Amino acid sequence: MEKDLHLHEKKCLAHEAATQVTSGMILGLGSGSTAKEFIFALAHRIQTESLAVHAIASSQNSYALAKQLAIPLLNPEKFSSLDLTVDGADEVDPQLRMIKGGGGAIFREKILLRAAKRSIILVDESKLVPVLGKFRVPLEISRFGRSAIIEEIRHLGYEGEWRLQDTGDLFITDSSNYIYDIFSPNSYPNPEKDLLKLIQIHGVIEVGFVIEKVEVWSSNSQGLISKKYSV
Repeated sequence: MEKDLHLHEKKCLAHEAATQVTSGMILGLGSGSTAKEFIFALAHRIQTESLAVHAIASSQNSYALAKQLAIPLLNPEKFSSLDLTVDGADEVDPQLRMIKGGGGAIFREKILLRAAKRSIILVDESKLVPVLGKFRVPLEISRFGRSAIIEEIRHLGYEGEWRLQDTGDLFITDSSNYIYDIFSPNSYPNPEKDLLKLIQIHGVIEVGFVIEKVEVWSSNSQGLISKKYSV
């Protein structure tokens, strides 16, 4: 029942976000279950309104779905800017700082967020938290020298574990890196400091803290949408 409720919230958010798309736009497609609903809503508008857009997908899963739904896709090596990126998040604090990357695509997701003139993050209200940290923070790690990299991370006081596939093998991202999920018993009241410390470690490709200028749209169980804007 709770799963169905969250799905309803995601669909409401996705359809509202799709109304922001106009012909001629180049879009960034996020990853995860909420971004998936946006891709469906976008495809519906393209099919019913002859909307002319192009998109860049942040993951193989989003790419495959967009291609299946006949959304025109661009070469990810060729774009320089985006008009709009729509994605989800795992946690959002009152300052609209986020933890993202639960699906393992944080490196590509951040590229799309930073390239976009406007970014909309869609979350159900359960993702709004007073302080970040209940959700583990994914680090995308170079496969080369991974043990040495983890030693540096632990030296800074962070504990974590390698993300595994269902087979028990190490999870490999679409960019051919590993994911190391860190956790903190004290949460992250100052994620900017944690982000700065971690990203300076050579071999840490990307960190799942997101501190960008974004719009966060949240929905409650009644389908009411609240919009907040970072400054």
